[in-house]
Amino acid sequence: MQCIYFEKEAAHYKDASLEIFKKLKAYSLQVLKTQVILSEMSLYDKNYWKFIEKRSAKLPINWNDRLCYVQHLELLATLFDGVLTTQQVQKQLVKENIGLVEFSEPSVESISPEAIFF
Repeated sequence: MQCIYFEKEAAHYKDASLEIFKKLKAYSLQVLKTQVILSEMSLYDKNYWKFIEKRSAKLPINWNDRLCYVQHLELLATLFDGVLTTQQVQKQLVKENIGLVEFSEPSVESISPEAIFF
């Protein structure tokens, strides 16, 4: 599912810098019973993706476990910070894509199609 996001973004920002595109991240939250896991996916290089488990937290199910909310709030703060950073990266990609900012590195268009689809 996240690769579909990157496929769309790569098609949209094909004339932008590959180095800036590598900073673009997609986040996922998985909830397994009382455990929440925050993961991050990004482009590692032209052919490979990087998938990292950023943080996990136990959801409290009773009053005695209420201190577990601290972990949960830290997870949400990490996600919020990541979303803000991603918005800044997208602004930079737009500027490069429309030619407002020049770059000398390879463009997003140089990404291997296999890397985007798999």
